[in-house]
Amino acid sequence: MTNETNDSNSPETPSGSEQSAPQKTDYFAAGKDNAKLVYILYFVALIPAVLGLIGIPTAGILGLAAIVGVIFALMNKAAVDENIATHYEFQFNTFWKGFVLGLGASLFMVILPGFAKYIGFILYVCVIVWFGIRSFKGYELLNQGKPHPNPGTWSID
Repeated sequence: MTNETNDSNSPETPSGSEQSAPQKTDYFAAGKDNAKLVYILYFVALIPAVLGLIGIPTAGILGLAAIVGVIFALMNKAAVDENIATHYEFQFNTFWKGFVLGLGASLFMVILPGFAKYIGFILYVCVIVWFGIRSFKGYELLNQGKPHPNPGTWSID
């Protein structure tokens, strides 16, 4: 009789798949998985930036993926614990600081005459590297379950 009760309470699934249902990941709900998605979107945003460096016209360093990522970070920051909130704040700061630095580097490439335009190009490459390293380090801290120690910093740590 207990077998019948257990069978009627549990759905008919093959063994091993019973535990996979509670582990379903929702990347759009506020939390660790969503913060990971934001970092991944930032990595994707680097693709058009690198392509732009080799002469393929693109949307620039931030691109649409980073804009979607910063919207997630802004929307979800208040809905999570302090540990994850530090990552959302770090992601938000990385976006806007990268935007300002990338815009400045782009203006240097347009405004400066002749050979001096390469100063803007070098700055643009530095912004791409800075953005990528910050995103990678934040992703690593998130995977380790650690809060970001200083989300407001300009440095790459």
